[in-house]
Amino acid sequence: ALPFERKWGSFGTGAGQFRRPFGVGAGPGGEVVVADFDNGRLQLFDGLGNFVHQWSTAGGPVSVALDSHGHAVVSNLYAGNVQVFALDGTLVDQWATGSPYGLTVDASDHVYAVNDLYGCDCGSGRGG
Repeated sequence: ALPFERKWGSFGTGAGQFRRPFGVGAGPGGEVVVADFDNGRLQLFDGLGNFVHQWSTAGGPVSVALDSHGHAVVSNLYAGNVQVFALDGTLVDQWATGSPYGLTVDASDHVYAVNDLYGCDCGSGRGG
């Protein structure tokens, strides 16, 4: 069995607080990004749970995964899109995909998203 390591955060709107955190993604460098749905933002933490910074994303972030370049790939339920952010919060790319709930990124940076309109959008919205 995998051991429980730690928990952090509490209910609220401040830095390091959450209102319905739906998704979490971890990168190889230990960084952790949380999709904070009701607060309409992403929050970045180090591997020990220390708050680093946050940025807004429109449309209800639900799921988040990190690609091999250290980008946060986020599904936004109400905006009906997937957005790609650098970890400093800079928008790198985005594309429409119905109403995406969950997503993952494979080792070749292909994005797989599931949504309530089309099922699975398989491949990459980045032209792949």
